[in-house]
Amino acid sequence: MKMQPQRMRSVVLFADERRIEVEEPLPVQTIVTDAKRAGAAKVELENGTEIYLNEKGDQQ
Repeated sequence: MKMQPQRMRSVVLFADERRIEVEEPLPVQTIVTDAKRAGAAKVELENGTEIYLNEKGDQQ
């Protein structure tokens, strides 16, 4: 049985306080990759997990 990636809703936050709420459940890897590409500072997942991104878009 192949495991499917966990899908979650999220909020993407930028350093200038802009925020984008993503209502469509997406794989966490997709959310983080897209947030890095957009220059986000932080991603908050619906389960309360916070993923901080540095200026280069690397996970911290």
